[in-house]
Amino acid sequence: PEVCDGLTNDCDALAADETFRDLGRACVAGIGACQRPGVFICNLAGDGTVCDAQPGDPDDEVPCNAVDDDCDGSLDEGTSCIAFVSNREGGGIMVMSPDGSNPIQVRPGDQGSISDLAWAPTQPQIAFTITGEDINIATLDLTDGSERLIVAFVGNSSRDPSWGVNGHSMAFTRRNNAIWIISLETLNARQLTDNGDFQPDFSPNGLNIVFVSRRNGNSKIYLISSVVGGNTVRITPEVGDFEQPAWSPDGRNILYTYLNDVWVMNSMGAGRRNLTNAQGRDFSPRWSPDGMKIVFGTNRDGNNEIYVMDSDGGNPVNLTQNPASDTDPDWSRVR
Repeated sequence: PEVCDGLTNDCDALAADETFRDLGRACVAGIGACQRPGVFICNLAGDGTVCDAQPGDPDDEVPCNAVDDDCDGSLDEGTSCIAFVSNREGGGIMVMSPDGSNPIQVRPGDQGSISDLAWAPTQPQIAFTITGEDINIATLDLTDGSERLIVAFVGNSSRDPSWGVNGHSMAFTRRNNAIWIISLETLNARQLTDNGDFQPDFSPNGLNIVFVSRRNGNSKIYLISSVVGGNTVRITPEVGDFEQPAWSPDGRNILYTYLNDVWVMNSMGAGRRNLTNAQGRDFSPRWSPDGMKIVFGTNRDGNNEIYVMDSDGGNPVNLTQNPASDTDPDWSRVR
């Protein structure tokens, strides 16, 4: 019988070790930063093959570098990170620490083709809108850099992704502004509204969706059940344009934009307060995982920057401080 030893043991005039098909093929050992390349070689017994690579040594986890430094199968665990879109360094999706340090590119691309970033609630993935011949939604897996096209309706734009509470579903805007929900397991989608609606955001418990509608002219913010759809409740005044709603982690409050500022109200529309009240345009507000901070985009410094502030609007800080255009921030959950 043929033995894995570099010899033609079976004397069949064929190549040595021909029954061991993996021999010489590429392989890897270890995960994360410990992963090392190698090739399959004969094992000591000669009856099989084994990868000759040896995993590297784990290191301390570095926050928000999209690398599994400690080689435990998780990225950036124990901390939250901020993703944003930038046209620096070739453009694309960037990730940085909550204090603005260590910005790194995790997905290249033209800023005009990437928007609407949304971190997954339970896994190191970012959903985003990608614009080409059509406008579709994809996800980026930070563990290996792979991408998955989630929503691709040819000839119809799909944008504004918002993850469901368990990461198994996603709300989005499709076609002539209608809210849809798609299962990320089966990719079956169902339509929830059809009245000029866009910018959906799932509530933390997954039971409701807040969204923007122009069904009566100006942009207003509404609530609808994510389970049964049906009746909607308007939670902003009749006069004015209100957009970009975002639930707080505890479900009690909703951020939104109005008159180029970031505002907050409770989940039924009461207690409206202006949090920024600054020159320029403030946009895309998102809560930190603990609800204590708010990240948002602004052009108050002359170009688009990413700022963070306290949840009451105090202590605004420029995180990016870069001549590039930085937009579409979102804050990851702590895993």
